[in-house]
Amino acid sequence: MEAVLKPFMFAQPLFDSDDTFHPYNTSDNIFILLLVILLTVGRYSFQDNVKKFLLSSKKYIGFDLVSDTAKHDKFSESAWKATVFFILWTWSAFCVLSQECFWETKQCYKDMDKALEPPFRYYFLSQFSFYLHSFIAHITIETRRNDYVAMLWHHICTCVLVGLSYAGGYCRIGGVLLFLFDCNDVLLECGKMLLYAGFQRASDSLFVVLITSWATTRIYLYTFKVLSSTIYESGVYIENFVGYYPLNGMLVFLLILNIYWFSLMVKMLFKVILYKERLNDSREAKEE
Repeated sequence: MEAVLKPFMFAQPLFDSDDTFHPYNTSDNIFILLLVILLTVGRYSFQDNVKKFLLSSKKYIGFDLVSDTAKHDKFSESAWKATVFFILWTWSAFCVLSQECFWETKQCYKDMDKALEPPFRYYFLSQFSFYLHSFIAHITIETRRNDYVAMLWHHICTCVLVGLSYAGGYCRIGGVLLFLFDCNDVLLECGKMLLYAGFQRASDSLFVVLITSWATTRIYLYTFKVLSSTIYESGVYIENFVGYYPLNGMLVFLLILNIYWFSLMVKMLFKVILYKERLNDSREAKEE
C-alpha cells in the first residue's frame, strides 16, 4: 500500500515515532472493511423497515405517507442517505469547527505528520467507508437515474480524494471540504422524501433553501476557501508537493460536477416559477 501511495504522500506521514501519523495500518483496514459490511447490511435492514412502515403508515398516522408504492424504494433510499449524511455532517461539525483550520485554512498544513485526534481519525475512516459503500451500492442496488454516470464518477473521485487525503496527512482541509458538502446532501434527501410523500409546498420551500445552501457552500465557499487553499496555500506551506496536480485536478472536477447539478436545480426552479410546473427530481425526468 505504501509503495502505491508513495507518489501522492506529499506530507511524508509514515514515520516510526508513536506520536506521528500511520495511515492505513492493519486496524484501519479492518475498520474500513467491517464498516462497509455493516453499512451494507444496515442499509438493507433500514430500507426494508422503512418500506414496511410506509405500507402500514395509515395504521400508525392515519393516512398513507407515500400512497404510490412504486416510490417506496426511492423514499426508503433517501431516508437512509439523509440519516447517514446527518450523522456524518454532525460529526464533521464537531471535528472541524473546533479547530482553527476551518477559520484559517493555512493551519491545515501545519503539523501534518502528527497523529490525528481519535474522533477526527475515525470520522475520516467512516467517510471513506461510506463513500466506498456508496460506490458499490450505486452500481448494484440503487435506483438508476439520468445522472448515473456523473454520480458514478463523483463516487470514484470522492473515494480517491478522501483516501489519498488520509494517506497524505491532508485530512484537515479534507474535513473542511466534507463539512461544506454534507449539509447539502441532508437537505437534498429530506426534500426528496417530502416530494415522494406528497408534501409539495414543504418540498418546494426546502428546495429553495437547498439551492441557496448549494450556491453558498458547494460553489462559493468551496471555490474560495477549499480550492484557493489547495491551489495557492498548499504550495507555500508544503515542500515538494508531488500530488499537487492530480489532487487539485480532481478537486476542480468536483467543482464542475457541483456546477452541473446546480444548473439542473436552477433549471427546475425556473420551470416552477415561470411555467407553474410541479417540482420533481429532475434527474428522473425520463422515468416520470
